[in-house]
Amino acid sequence: MISVKKMFSFLYYNSINKVLTFIHRGIVIGCDVKFRGRIRIYINNSLLKIEDNVTIEDNISISAVEESNIKIGRDVYINRNAIIMCREKIEIRRGTIIGPNVSIYDHNHQFSYDSVENKFKTKPITIGENCWIGAGCILLKGCNIGDNCIIGAGTIVAEDIPAHSIVTSNRDLTIERIEKG
Repeated sequence: MISVKKMFSFLYYNSINKVLTFIHRGIVIGCDVKFRGRIRIYINNSLLKIEDNVTIEDNISISAVEESNIKIGRDVYINRNAIIMCREKIEIRRGTIIGPNVSIYDHNHQFSYDSVENKFKTKPITIGENCWIGAGCILLKGCNIGDNCIIGAGTIVAEDIPAHSIVTSNRDLTIERIEKG
């Protein structure tokens, strides 16, 4: 049995030597995949597929449970402190750039008038080709982002975004002066 730390050391060093595919407990890794720091991966009865020439920076958390699937396409870059939590399906297509501190969740808790349950509502997430997801974005269940989109820093996305779109949040500031008193 290979520990996650040792497994990723093995993958990183062998990615330079163009290992075609590595399969370990539901993880499939392509060629030239670079892990540049601490990566926490939790796979439980699920599949994580990372295609060729992907770079994943430091302090990333990837979780796939309950027969879910995460697919990260070719030439994807994921910056520091990203969180990807999957209970159904998350797909990040070719050439996409994920900024730092981005969170992607294909689920949320079920709740009622008097409680939050440990059950979940899920819907798949798809991020199209050649997208740029800015720093601090949150992508929520069911959002599908078309190809060639830019999602501005700090934006929360909970609906479909058509291809070739730029999406930003309202960034109006209210500035009040503090009076001596």
